[in-house]
Amino acid sequence: MTNSIKLSYDDNWKPKYLHFLAAALIAVYLTTNVIAAKQAEIFGFVVTAGTLTFPFVLVLGDVIAEIYGYRRSRQVIFSGFFAMIFFLFITQIALLLPSAASWNNQPAYEIVLGIIPRIIVASLTTYIASDLVNAFIMSRMKISQGAKGFARRAVASTVVAQAVDGLIFYPMAFLGIIPTPVLVEIFFTSWAIKVALEILALPVTTMVVKYLKRLEGIEHFDERPQSGCAEASYGYEPAR
Repeated sequence: MTNSIKLSYDDNWKPKYLHFLAAALIAVYLTTNVIAAKQAEIFGFVVTAGTLTFPFVLVLGDVIAEIYGYRRSRQVIFSGFFAMIFFLFITQIALLLPSAASWNNQPAYEIVLGIIPRIIVASLTTYIASDLVNAFIMSRMKISQGAKGFARRAVASTVVAQAVDGLIFYPMAFLGIIPTPVLVEIFFTSWAIKVALEILALPVTTMVVKYLKRLEGIEHFDERPQSGCAEASYGYEPAR
């Protein structure tokens, strides 16, 4: 990092790359809602296919919260919320459309998309709760610790947020569909995998965060750090 990076304690600066990251995160969440219905077995453990997208969710969520702060993260989260509501609405209309006489795949179509309303309701609830928790923890830890310690707050926020995610999502989406012992196994396995993926992805996430901070030219805090250590550590100047 260089002295060209300015300190910011408010949202009176215009992000250059937030819309790209927001679009990517929303695309990942929409993809997750389609593939999450499939159960997969990885190294003998049962997980949902939605686990495939979690490295992208974790990296993008951490990057947005770290660089742009809690308030802008919240805007992205609610944008994704409305995108998923639209997705649910359109897929259910598609299911209700009369099938052409030459098309014999309606039963398969219903199997794939018929479970989606329950998954999306669970996903919407989980999405709001876990992502807000993740962004909030990232924000408050950064304020208390200063700019250093990104790895600590990324892992800590994931440990808590993904526990919230699993405790809400799996019962809402699959209770009564998947046997309870299997559901418990999926919860603990998925939580452990997500935390492990967060740790494994840290070198990439940290590199992306540093690179984007230089491009944006801002070290953002949602409020002034308690210790003032950001200025002392890096010699940043306040944003004009």
